Amino acid sequence: GLFMRTRSLGALDFSIGARFVTATAVTGLAMTAFPMDPIGLPLTPSGIAHIILAGFASLFSMSGMLAICIGLRRLQGGRLWSNYAALSLAITFVSGVAAALGAVQHWSTMGFWERLSVGAYLQFVFVFALILATGTVSLVGTPPLQMER
Repeated sequence: GLFMRTRSLGALDFSIGARFVTATAVTGLAMTAFPMDPIGLPLTPSGIAHIILAGFASLFSMSGMLAICIGLRRLQGGRLWSNYAALSLAITFVSGVAAALGAVQHWSTMGFWERLSVGAYLQFVFVFALILATGTVSLVGTPPLQMER
């Protein structure tokens, strides 16, 4: 559904964003096979793999958000949603940096920052899915799709 609906919007930004969102999901699923090492203990091969995959998932998620943010700005009815995407991206980035610093410096709040970063991304994906499902945005020059009541 993501690829079909973003393709119908006809913007390369959405196609790229959809690929990054998919890559984030695949990378996140792959992480489940490599549990994180407890903070303060020596790294294991599994923990190293987890960190590498988490880094890729972080880059993929923020790249997807950025591409979708740019794409939304170009659509009729999309400026507000583009601003929302930019705010979600900023929260994801700042809390992600705090989580990385927290892991390196053994902050007791590291888990909070990590969950805030992931939560900011997941709520963005949920809202973007609603935007696509309801036809809230459309190509410039065409009226936004309306949900049937």
